[in-house]
Amino acid sequence: MKKKILFSLWVIFVAILQGCSWTEHFFIINNSSHPVQLFITLAPYERGFSIFNYQDFQQYPVNKKNKLNIEKPEPIKHDTLDAYYNIKMIIPPYKAVSIGYLNNQHYEKYNQDFFNDRQFNLRHIRLITNSNTVEIPDTLFDHYFIKENGAVKYFITPR
Repeated sequence: MKKKILFSLWVIFVAILQGCSWTEHFFIINNSSHPVQLFITLAPYERGFSIFNYQDFQQYPVNKKNKLNIEKPEPIKHDTLDAYYNIKMIIPPYKAVSIGYLNNQHYEKYNQDFFNDRQFNLRHIRLITNSNTVEIPDTLFDHYFIKENGAVKYFITPR
């Protein structure tokens, strides 16, 4: 009887801990009717856990109200160059790409102290549209990306 009670308490404790877990994703959202070229440069691995990793990139559909359908990830094609530190891909119209994530910690700024030896390993983003090129170095990341609904997002809007 005592073992059953202890086991039940352990199950409840684990369930509570799981409920306290969250993930903040980093998205680039293409709200335009044209594809966008995306180039990402990552820092070489040094230690800990990288926030941005090309193997974790996922693509999602976006509706007209900028709502992502994260239940329906789609196949993504990207090219990696220079030992996986330079990534090139196309973001189709009305699609969002998750380029990274942070577990159990709220993102505040690119140079914050992250838990569990997480590393902000993004060095540079270049976005090329039909009429515009946007360069985002890591030091200006927070100028371009906004926090919204538990995620960090950059919106490519039609011109």
